[in-house]
Amino acid sequence: VTETAFTSFGSSFMSLMVMIYVIWLAFVTLQQVFAMTKKDTSDYIEIIIKQTFKFMLAYFLLYNGEFLFKIFINPILSTGLRMGEMIQDGDLLQLSKDVDTAEVIIGGGYYNAKMTSGKTLYAQIESYLSAIQSQMAYMQAIGTSLFCVGTRQLVRGFIAVFTGDMEVLSSGIRMIFLGGILTVCGFLMSLVFAFYFMDAILQLGMLGMMLPLMIAGWPFKATASYASKGLSTLLNTFFVFFFTGFVISVNIILADQSISFSNQVEKQTVSTSNKTGVGVTVVADQADGLGAIAKSMNEQNIETLRDATNIGGSGFLLLIFASLFGFKFISQVAPLASKLSEGGA
Repeated sequence: VTETAFTSFGSSFMSLMVMIYVIWLAFVTLQQVFAMTKKDTSDYIEIIIKQTFKFMLAYFLLYNGEFLFKIFINPILSTGLRMGEMIQDGDLLQLSKDVDTAEVIIGGGYYNAKMTSGKTLYAQIESYLSAIQSQMAYMQAIGTSLFCVGTRQLVRGFIAVFTGDMEVLSSGIRMIFLGGILTVCGFLMSLVFAFYFMDAILQLGMLGMMLPLMIAGWPFKATASYASKGLSTLLNTFFVFFFTGFVISVNIILADQSISFSNQVEKQTVSTSNKTGVGVTVVADQADGLGAIAKSMNEQNIETLRDATNIGGSGFLLLIFASLFGFKFISQVAPLASKLSEGGA
């Protein structure tokens, strides 16, 4: 879309700009020559130099639109993608930091022009998607695996009831519910992330389509607002890239910390202090939360898995609250990005 816009309308806007500039220059000069009041020549020269500079810069950008993308637009978008990628929690999944996607050739200019880093924006987007989707897939994988293990434990639990062993049955039910919450939460986050990301990409398409008009209108006061709107759209996309990655990371950490804290509370030791009543000491494991669950399933150690998923009734309530808060937080991505982009423009 961007390439077609510059190819189809670039030369036409360049011709139109020359005509408008000549008319403007003649009008300003006539005002200086036939002015009813005395005007300072230095002000006239200053206005001419300033407007001529804007005109020449806009003319050059229309003639060589890829230059604007290479030195300004693509680096801004690449920074937003990189910030959204690097803010992910590497302790949960180290693999997401080492994703190296193969570069796909879809064009050689504009949004896909190679930057000073030697990578195209398309390659940066692939890396960004891989990092965030690895985080969301990690939660979904734990959830679906817990659901499967819990179902197996539930079947064994019904048999164990006759022997008086209720722990197997209760642990199976607990794993099913916990796995279901994590799976649903991860799946819904994937859907919301996809919509926000597609909205950001479509904004870039609209920006590229309208950019020749915005560049052509920038030098002239009557149409300068077009360029301001384009900059606001660019900054909005930048902040959507960053805040989306940030919010997804916060939601996953909320779920992880909710499970970790609830699990530690269930293992707490209670001691009686002197006169202050009951003191509580929380005993933390070396691995807890989602990491402990994943490790237990990877080692196929059902005993440690039961301990890792033992979060109690309050733990389930805390996890549900964290999930609801996370979805509420996701809805603030667009307002935050819009507010900051308007301030920047």
